Amino acid sequence: MSLCILWLNRLARRALTWLPLLAVSVVLNGCTSGTSVSDEDARAVNDFIASTKVAKNIQPITDSDLLLSILREGMSRQSRVMQIEFQEAVMATDSATANSTASSSTSRTNVQVAGVDEADRMKSDGQRLYAIRTDRSYQKQNQLRVFNLKSGPTSEHLADVSVGQIDDPTLSGLYLLDNQRVVLLYGGNQFQYFEFWWDSWSWQQRTNVVEVVDLSDPTNPVTEARLVIDGSQVTTRKIGNHLYLLNRYTPNIDQFEPHPYSDQKKAENQQLLASIDLADLLPKINTGDTDEPLVTASSCYLPPIEDADKLSADVIALVDINLDQISGWQSRCIVGATETMFVTANAAYLATSRYDYDAGTGDVVYDANMVTDIHKFSLTEAGPEYRGSGQVIGQLGWDNKKKPFRFGEYNGMLAVITSEGSTWDASSSTRLTILKEGVGNELEQLATLPGLGKPGESLYAARFLDRYAYLVTFKNTDPLYVIDISDPNNLVVGELDVPGYSEYLHPLSGGYLLGVGKDAVDATDNRDGLFAWYQGVKIALYDVRDAANPVELVNKVIGKRGTVSTANVDHHGVVWLPADATKGRLARLALPVQLHNEPVTTSYDWDSADWTQTGLKMFEIDDGSVSGKVAIAEKAELVVERNSGGQSYPVTGVYQDRGVIVGDLVYYLHGDQLWSGNWASSNIADGPIPAQ
Repeated sequence: MSLCILWLNRLARRALTWLPLLAVSVVLNGCTSGTSVSDEDARAVNDFIASTKVAKNIQPITDSDLLLSILREGMSRQSRVMQIEFQEAVMATDSATANSTASSSTSRTNVQVAGVDEADRMKSDGQRLYAIRTDRSYQKQNQLRVFNLKSGPTSEHLADVSVGQIDDPTLSGLYLLDNQRVVLLYGGNQFQYFEFWWDSWSWQQRTNVVEVVDLSDPTNPVTEARLVIDGSQVTTRKIGNHLYLLNRYTPNIDQFEPHPYSDQKKAENQQLLASIDLADLLPKINTGDTDEPLVTASSCYLPPIEDADKLSADVIALVDINLDQISGWQSRCIVGATETMFVTANAAYLATSRYDYDAGTGDVVYDANMVTDIHKFSLTEAGPEYRGSGQVIGQLGWDNKKKPFRFGEYNGMLAVITSEGSTWDASSSTRLTILKEGVGNELEQLATLPGLGKPGESLYAARFLDRYAYLVTFKNTDPLYVIDISDPNNLVVGELDVPGYSEYLHPLSGGYLLGVGKDAVDATDNRDGLFAWYQGVKIALYDVRDAANPVELVNKVIGKRGTVSTANVDHHGVVWLPADATKGRLARLALPVQLHNEPVTTSYDWDSADWTQTGLKMFEIDDGSVSGKVAIAEKAELVVERNSGGQSYPVTGVYQDRGVIVGDLVYYLHGDQLWSGNWASSNIADGPIPAQ
């Protein structure tokens, strides 16, 4: 079946899902496959592809002529059949960072792996708070809001700082350095929310910028160093003074038509490609003086692919940037789309999938039979060093923010959670695979555990902590699995069924686990109990000290159907301050919550309640270590928006909201406005700061 017919079939299947949610215009652009630039290119590429299939891992390209042939063939064979145009702006997404300089009385931004920072739109060291201004409609330049937190709940707005250059892309994330210096990231992946991995051409003509800025005087920012890179940031991580940036670049050639509509245009495409040099197809990096290649043939690899028709011209670069000497960068490259990056203190794992993506309204429809390739790079002082590749059965799901949470590393082993079967029927299941470095650049499979979850259940959450894997599947109840992976030959599995599901799992010290998700009720109307309607936001505390027998100790449900927390979609919205037994302080949790709690006139479980208010809800979590009593105690709430009558939804949603706890003070960034209050009595919010 041709690619065009496959796309038309998929469109027909998904039309009922797409149309109610988004205004979509579909433009057919030439349902034809590409042809080779030359027989010589085709032979060289096919021979090299055959070698990757034998080796089962990525192979170094090394030769410039071969890399040129691969990229030419990739551009020639890639064709996008449809263009989907959204009338609304696509949400920019990125991550948050832990602040290594914050005191034990200041909450650190929530990250996946301890010691591995992630970029976010807000940072605080307990003395200052920096927040990216998201609304650029009134200004030509990106802005960073700077607040002084030392003056108490009322705080002090120091400045709205214009940063970067006028033609820079959108400011998408930041990190904190020492002495009031920040790392600013421009040009994050704006397509991440709608999963446009399948569409290489959407990644063309993009630029991202890394900038180190001294904000000692916030009214006079000083740029210390600046890198301009061709491409778009897939994601970044920071370890110490090293920034690891995953960059995706698709070549752009003047007058090259990605969707040739005639034989003449196809021939013109081939002539253009035949005249192109390698330098014209590779991304460049500028450190302030001159452009230079971001990657070379000697730093590039080709992952295993089935045949030349699966070739991609995407250049994925893992760039190691020394923030103390920003011009001292190193890179490694993979030719082909890369889904995600999981980073530990010593290694980066890149995942590539042997599949043509199909995107709709934020979900990805996967083929029932998939293989995901995983490539390990050690993070050395000399730059990323390739260590090996392995394959796992299944795919990594449809949410790019949650894909890294499917990975965990313990005692030199990599554990991966994948999904199998169709996304939409009873064939779906979850699999655990454990890999370890072997001989010949291979990540060898030590163990696999298929069939997790009941028939038709999908994976909703995963988290690793040391020797334990925690995962949640859901269709009508929430099976929480706890798996001890320390001995791959003897995997210990515990299972607990509870109503609802968790979308985020937060390991606590002492063998406890916190889950944030949704409550749910069975939909028994002609569905045989195989479906459930989610309800309000649910917080649950689990005892997982005995991996074989997890127990839910206590839970709390917030609001009715329609209620949502930032934690449901982004772990960076979780504000967490660990318990301090020496001070008699319980663990503190704060969540931005859009509360829907108005009376519902019908008794149908699928009816949502109208919006009531939006605020930062605060809880104290007691595992019994301080008071001897297990509890989730709801504290006061920092309310910043209220329903003034007849409103179904608020003016500003909570999906990009952030918070920070500093001692007994709490700060809440809602939209672009900062509010503050006291942990013990914060029903009344002070703000916005300054008044707007």
